[in-house]
Amino acid sequence: MNATILLAVILCGIAALWLAQTLLLICAREPWCVGPLRHRSEKPLVRWGMKLALQGVLLGVLFGYPATISEHPLDYHRSRLHPANWGLFAGILLSAFLCLCPMFALNVLVGWVKFTPPRNPAKAMKRVARCLVTALPLAFVEEAVFRGVLLNSLLLTMTGRSGMVAAIVLSSAIFASVHFFRPQKRLLLPAFGLFGLGVILGSAYLIGGSSYWLPVAIHAGGVVFIQVLRPFVEYKGPPWLVGYSSYPICGLFGVTSMALYLGGLAYAINAGMIA
Repeated sequence: MNATILLAVILCGIAALWLAQTLLLICAREPWCVGPLRHRSEKPLVRWGMKLALQGVLLGVLFGYPATISEHPLDYHRSRLHPANWGLFAGILLSAFLCLCPMFALNVLVGWVKFTPPRNPAKAMKRVARCLVTALPLAFVEEAVFRGVLLNSLLLTMTGRSGMVAAIVLSSAIFASVHFFRPQKRLLLPAFGLFGLGVILGSAYLIGGSSYWLPVAIHAGGVVFIQVLRPFVEYKGPPWLVGYSSYPICGLFGVTSMALYLGGLAYAINAGMIA
């Protein structure tokens, strides 16, 4: 029942997003008969309007789903934010960032990743500064939607150990697929990497006791790692190993690094080293 309600909420959100896109494209005098998020318009009205519409839809899912299952939306999400431990959160975020550094250093040493000066240093620094500000709220919103709402709903429908595995796999596939609503230059490897990341974040959600803190910290640490380095590096190695500058986690090294990190974190929590 919960999964059916969630599906209805998501479909309403997609319909609302499509309607907003159509109206914006018409106002901008652009071709409007395209699928949701499949437009190629770069006009500011469409670009910024769609960003606002997308945020509105995400908030609609975050607050609409709990309301439809007769739970107060704030209480629903607040229960997944307690207890809060900001010191531990900062430590996990930093360790998630650092766990990707050995892979990156190895790629630099063998020449698969090279540092290159940005064409526009001022623009590159603005991008880095923006990432440092937006990484945390972005991670909180995405984890609340994909783990707190989507995965949690599937777990209530798919019971038992096999159901838990199926719920993580399905939610990870959906998490990966939504990143390709907008046309992408590459598909296969980024999809593999995002699916692997979804499995890691879903597992972190459960390891942390159905709490947002663990997956949000890992997610934010990964976003900061990618976006801070992206303007200054060029990926020249085999993509299936090292990934791309925009998706270094899609390579085997990136997925393995995050999986090993999660395994170590799970061990530390089970051993009582992290509380």
